[in-house]
Amino acid sequence: MSILSLQVRPAYRDRAVYEGDPRSIDDLSTINPRILAKAPYLRNWQGKYDYLLVLLPMRDPEGVASLLEWGELLESSDIAALYRIRHGS
Repeated sequence: MSILSLQVRPAYRDRAVYEGDPRSIDDLSTINPRILAKAPYLRNWQGKYDYLLVLLPMRDPEGVASLLEWGELLESSDIAALYRIRHGS
């Protein structure tokens, strides 16, 4: 399982909560009440964040490939992959 790290957009930094367990890539596509109870910051995450850092992307190549649906890969290595989140027009 790859581990995700989200960077908070400036407009939301004063309300950011940096608690909880790291989330998996699957959590981004299957957000449900159980996930939101542990990670409420994931509600409408695509509109709140500009970048996504995936740690250890080689552990979940299929999950990482799915990220291209909503993000642009900026940099990648065996240790981390950085995506810019595409926002709707």
